[in-house]
Amino acid sequence: MSGQASVMSLLEVRDLELHYPVKSSGWLGAARSVQAVRGVSFDLAAGETLGVVGESGCGKSSIAKSLVLLNKPQHGRIRFQGKDILRLNRAERKAYRRSVQMVFQDPYGSLNPKLTVGASIAEGIEVHGLYADRSEIRKAVVELLDRVGLPEAMIDRYPSEFSGGQRQRIGIARALAVRPELIVCDEPVSALDVSVQAQIVNLLQTLQQDSGLSYLFITHDLAVVEHLSRRIIVMYLGRIVEEGLAQDVVGQPKHPYTKALVAAVPGGSHRGSPSEGVLQGDVPSPLDPPSGCAFHQRCPLAEDRCRTLDPLLKDVEDSRRVACHLVE
Repeated sequence: MSGQASVMSLLEVRDLELHYPVKSSGWLGAARSVQAVRGVSFDLAAGETLGVVGESGCGKSSIAKSLVLLNKPQHGRIRFQGKDILRLNRAERKAYRRSVQMVFQDPYGSLNPKLTVGASIAEGIEVHGLYADRSEIRKAVVELLDRVGLPEAMIDRYPSEFSGGQRQRIGIARALAVRPELIVCDEPVSALDVSVQAQIVNLLQTLQQDSGLSYLFITHDLAVVEHLSRRIIVMYLGRIVEEGLAQDVVGQPKHPYTKALVAAVPGGSHRGSPSEGVLQGDVPSPLDPPSGCAFHQRCPLAEDRCRTLDPLLKDVEDSRRVACHLVE
């Protein structure tokens, strides 16, 4: 289970807390902070895809940035291959950055518009000294372009000359260039047309089958994450509310929030009532999260205890965790 150590885990995250300071409205105002991630724990096995799903502001991207060392958590532990990534020395940190790469939501913003496609892909190869000879580097770049479905003729063109789907393929090639073991995909298809989304998801699956890659796949689209992931984590306001095998979470959701997400998927496999797919109200502000269960203000089944007692994320069956007072 994700809450327990596993000898098979490539990545272990324990009790992760991440807060962002927020400027006060006046010079006498009290200092405040956004509670982006609150006590999150999970494991990711080698060769596995773990999906992380939830609405905007639930903490998904904050976790992603912590994993690639762009954010420093206030509390918790992140272990990769048994090593605490927050305690790495300079050489170990460089090796870790090679092992864990990221594919971003905005395929254009993640590429330097002044660099050709070939130069962008070659950057990581050069930084990590994978090849010394320029001809070897170019050959590797051409092979990477081929792996992501792009012709060699594109190697000397610039990002502005490509479509969104092509740019995302270039971003994936950049991530692959340093031969990583884990790729953190932060909403990698949300900015793309539906038909292009399917192409990118299929590409990621093919690359995983060929290379044994692991993915942490972050999205707000449950249909996409169901197709790609073996396991799914559902997050709400900085916390995990449900975790389990993809077919179980989507086929038989247990948390009321997960039920709403599943019922809202067009043509979804869940046969819930139409009302389950309509979330009332907005996500509460992480500056001032509600007491008790963070979801109680939007939950049609909320009881008095939900308003005062924060439910623990607990095992409810094999490979399944849920944080809800109504699920025993």
